[in-house]
Amino acid sequence: MNDKFIIIHKKYTKGPYADRFFDLIFTHSDIVRQIALNIADNLSQNGILIDKDLVESGSLLHDIGVYRCFDDELNADRSLPNYLCHGHEGYELLKKEGYGEQLARFALTHTGTGITKEDIKRENMPFESQDFIPVTLEEELVCYADKFHTKWPSFNTFEEAKARLEKFDISKGVIMERFKMKFGSPNLSDLQRKYEDWHKNMETFFNSLPKAV
Repeated sequence: MNDKFIIIHKKYTKGPYADRFFDLIFTHSDIVRQIALNIADNLSQNGILIDKDLVESGSLLHDIGVYRCFDDELNADRSLPNYLCHGHEGYELLKKEGYGEQLARFALTHTGTGITKEDIKRENMPFESQDFIPVTLEEELVCYADKFHTKWPSFNTFEEAKARLEKFDISKGVIMERFKMKFGSPNLSDLQRKYEDWHKNMETFFNSLPKAV
């Protein structure tokens, strides 16, 4: 199943570090997939119906727009979309690639706890003023699972993820608490062990990059 998602990721990675860029974004997406599916399994055991195939696909596609936000040297070039816009960029990219609204919305709605009109105004985002927030159970789950791993990359505890969001808007922390009540806190210990060496290697790579002037 992952092959078609690998193909679209590799289509949009670029530059002399293309393989590393792909590795970063796709591996992060796959970690989010594993976190989300673990939570989905718990929900199913409690009799809560959830489309696991949709969760898996949405997880692997949610960050496709990140490739548009960095230049070939992996710098956040001012001529490129602001990183906060990567969800909207991903949505447009997926629609262009022929994906339907259902899957494209995972890109559109996963940033933070969803992008609101107030966020757009405060951050001066260059698109229409409306709410881009997760609505379905599957969209909420992928959005929530994404908060437990960053693309630096590292794992986050619930408290770390909540605190990071509250720096933008205190209401984001309230939404995270609601997500926690619905989905619980994932056990990340197995994934932390599984990706320990990958994290170290990726950190070494980032530290080796020439700094933008």
